Amino acid sequence: MKTILVFFFLIFSLVLKAQNLVLNGDFELYDTCPTNIGSVNGYLQSGYCPFWEGTTDYYNSCDIQPNPCSDYGHVGIPLNSAGYQYAQHGEGYIGLFIYYGSEENYREYIVLPLTIQLTKDSVYNISFFVSKAETFGMVSDGIMVSFTEDSVPILPGFDVLPLNGFKMSDSPVIDYTNWVQLKKQYKAVGNEKFMVIGNFKPNSETYFEQGDFLPWMCNGNIIGYENDAYYYIDNVSVELNSERDFFPNVFSPNSDGINDRFVNLIYGYTIIQVEVFNRWGNRVYVSHDTEVSWDGTFHDQLCNDGIYFYSGLIQNNTTGEIITKQGAVSLIR
Repeated sequence: MKTILVFFFLIFSLVLKAQNLVLNGDFELYDTCPTNIGSVNGYLQSGYCPFWEGTTDYYNSCDIQPNPCSDYGHVGIPLNSAGYQYAQHGEGYIGLFIYYGSEENYREYIVLPLTIQLTKDSVYNISFFVSKAETFGMVSDGIMVSFTEDSVPILPGFDVLPLNGFKMSDSPVIDYTNWVQLKKQYKAVGNEKFMVIGNFKPNSETYFEQGDFLPWMCNGNIIGYENDAYYYIDNVSVELNSERDFFPNVFSPNSDGINDRFVNLIYGYTIIQVEVFNRWGNRVYVSHDTEVSWDGTFHDQLCNDGIYFYSGLIQNNTTGEIITKQGAVSLIR
């Protein structure tokens, strides 16, 4: 009997540790099946868009119109007005503009409530999947996250939300065929109850570049948006993490838009200095910036695959404490 109790205690502890704190983070629950773009508010349960004109889109396989050319604005899965993509999980996902070249600072966001408030100084794993919509020509690294204590009010119009967000990736996601997982760790300020995803920088501070552009020909008309960056998002997760992983243990600088740089993972700490050494003790990278971003080169030459060692001085933004962090990272192209 004692053994059984211990077993169930361990299982219960593992479930708690892996609990996703985001309500409806896989976008499966809805009140009404969406039938047109701009269909988050009033359709999706829990999550909402904070602007009535900056209209985040909700896609679900329940919208069974098979031909977006005959019904532009179609939001089915996998075929819809923005491209062709199955859900990363289940039957639903959202889509939003990260960069809109045709109109200054047009922004779309998704606000997701959490099941509990975040605990001060606790570290949380942030994760979600993104995929570039193929009928949009631009890619951007402006996919960001912010946490707020209060809900964001729904306002008329559109604009850049004045929130202090952090980037989920240091390079643009370019893949329109597969889902790419973005991961970060976040040290809570305390009492955060809402997660906001979008771009919190104006166009003048947003990096973008030309990506693959695959417009469609529909009834003699070209359907595509060459100057904009638009992404599908699915399976959003926030989980408590007992371990503080300040840096990744592997990165792959092969320009595929996935884990291309050695970067600091936890938001809420300031980098004082980070150095990276090869196995012979030669320094190949040093940063005194608040953000670490090593591309795997030394004097503009590609570094070899293998194990590298880092040493860093990092300051806790809340307490001012300075800690030393040392470890190893694998460079794999």
